[in-house]
Amino acid sequence: MTEMNMEARFKELEAKHEAFKKKVKYGGLLLLIMFAGLILMGAVNQSGQTLSISKIIVPSDGLLFVAPDGKVIGEMSTTVFGGRLNIFNNLGKPVGKVYATEDGGSLGISNNQGRPAGEMSADEDGGDLVIYNNQEKQVGIMGAGNKGGWLSISSNNGKLLGIMCAHEDGGGLTIANNQEKVVGAMSAEKDGGRLDISNNQGKFVGVIAADENGGRLDLYNKQGGPIWKAP
Repeated sequence: MTEMNMEARFKELEAKHEAFKKKVKYGGLLLLIMFAGLILMGAVNQSGQTLSISKIIVPSDGLLFVAPDGKVIGEMSTTVFGGRLNIFNNLGKPVGKVYATEDGGSLGISNNQGRPAGEMSADEDGGDLVIYNNQEKQVGIMGAGNKGGWLSISSNNGKLLGIMCAHEDGGGLTIANNQEKVVGAMSAEKDGGRLDISNNQGKFVGVIAADENGGRLDLYNKQGGPIWKAP
């Protein structure tokens, strides 16, 4: 990249920064601008001459980014696992964060009142994505497991209603009612597919499955005793 192009890019980033202060809901854009701005400020001086990138030493009590009106819009600090960056809107509410964890990195976004809306992170199996409602309840989680991917959904009050996952024989789907009682499950088994049905108390009442002999249907009463089996 030439010096002229770098200056043009830096001016473009400054313009985006000004636009961002008018639209603080775009927290992810500020993350990109701040990091790119720091890099370019260390690489270009006012005359446009290329310089070596300078080191920025973060104090033990953190480093603040302050707007011209004195409001804190960003905070950089260190943890035992590495670095942490917090972004604030013009109301002083945290709207974005990125930080290092024991297993990798994590990125979180919040609404304009500072309530968490989503978080992406890495763990020993891969990546995870968590979605929150406006009451800070987890309503959706997507992640990588040791057998593949998995997805869970919950109600607005945080009750788990369904899980879809990969396991050693294929895929599986489990459904629960609003009392978190499992009422249905479908899965791939070694010999074929299987469908389990339970009542609203979670008691097992029937199964349709395929095995080495073909298909089978089992029905049970509310006490769990068999009332029909075929074949």
